[in-house]
Amino acid sequence: MPDLDIDPQVTPGAAYMPADCLSLEAHLDLLEAGTLLNGYDIHRFSMGGEFDPGLVPKRPGATRNLAAY
Repeated sequence: MPDLDIDPQVTPGAAYMPADCLSLEAHLDLLEAGTLLNGYDIHRFSMGGEFDPGLVPKRPGATRNLAAY
């Protein structure tokens, strides 16, 4: 069985709730990590939010792989 190395990951994040029905958040990987695909690393920045008017919450968000640029 081959050895599997797992890279360390550090992902701090922050959230802000300007109202009871609205929350905003952001996360950033501090370390670039490898994947099982040769030559493809990940180093992500993610942000999103949630708007909950009561019946059905809406959760938009976006992620960008900074290692691909």
